[in-house]
Amino acid sequence: MDMRTFLIKGIATTAIMMSIVACAGKNLEQKKEGPDWIKRGTGAFLDKHQQAFYGIGAIKGIENRPLGRMAADNRARAEIAEGFERYSAVLMADYSLSSSATNFSQKGEVEQIEKSLRVLSLDTLSGIVIIDHWIDPSTGVFYTLARLDLKYFKDKIENAQDLNPNLRVFVREHADESFGKFSAKENERS
Repeated sequence: MDMRTFLIKGIATTAIMMSIVACAGKNLEQKKEGPDWIKRGTGAFLDKHQQAFYGIGAIKGIENRPLGRMAADNRARAEIAEGFERYSAVLMADYSLSSSATNFSQKGEVEQIEKSLRVLSLDTLSGIVIIDHWIDPSTGVFYTLARLDLKYFKDKIENAQDLNPNLRVFVREHADESFGKFSAKENERS
């Protein structure tokens, strides 16, 4: 699949997801205190025995509620994309340090693996799900919570046909460990 086709599919998927979310009519009950996820913030967390990336988007001052919701949703997705990019870098660094990665015959092979992981990461971002909304009654800020399961990424790795087989095995065996390292680094940042 060429990059143009990939981007078109990604844009179409995002548009469909935004339409579904806009029509979903999630409970926007205005509580006095924000939900726990507002306090926890963006990051990588273990939640109900599943590892996941979370992103929080926020917007203020948009009178049109559906437009505000869409903007906050997109910001939440962008938060996950930034975090997932950092996670991919941790995963790639771990892979480069592994014994199987030290036997590359050419520098080009490393570059090809990095490129494959970046493309796969972009494809994985289509798995971001908007799971909650909240409007702060005192400020009018519209918040969105988005989630991307690590399992979704691992499933994408398993089904990626053009992926280097060594990288596929490494991710299968080390994705959880790399997630733990990444999560610890993210917690230090906040």
